[in-house]
Amino acid sequence: MHLLLHRRDLIELQLSGNELEGPFLDSVGNLSIHLHKIIAASNYIGGAIPVGFGNFSSLFLIDLRSNELDRDIPVAITRLDMLQVLFMAGNKIRGANPFDVGEMAYLYILGFEANQFL
Repeated sequence: MHLLLHRRDLIELQLSGNELEGPFLDSVGNLSIHLHKIIAASNYIGGAIPVGFGNFSSLFLIDLRSNELDRDIPVAITRLDMLQVLFMAGNKIRGANPFDVGEMAYLYILGFEANQFL
C-alpha cells in the first residue's frame, strides 16, 4: 500500500477480497486527486474511513462492503460532489444516522444495510 501512495495518476483502486486487516492508513488521502473509484470490499479493514477520502474530488464510487468499519462516516464524504455510489453494507457502523446526504446531488445508490445503526 505504501507504494501506491506516491502514484499521482491513479484513477481506480481495487483491493477487494485480499484479506487486508487493520485500519486504513491516514496517508491514503494523499493518493491521486483524480481517483474515480475506491473498491476495497470483503476484507477485514477496521476503524474509521480516513477524513482524507474527502480530498478525492473526482471520486464517484466508494465500495467498502463487508469489512470491520466501526466509526462514524466522516462529514468530508458529504463534500464529494461527484459521488454517485456509496456501498457500506456489512460493517459495524453505529449511530443514529450515518450523515446528511441531502447535499450530495449525484448520489443515487446508497447501501448501508447490515450495520448497527440505532
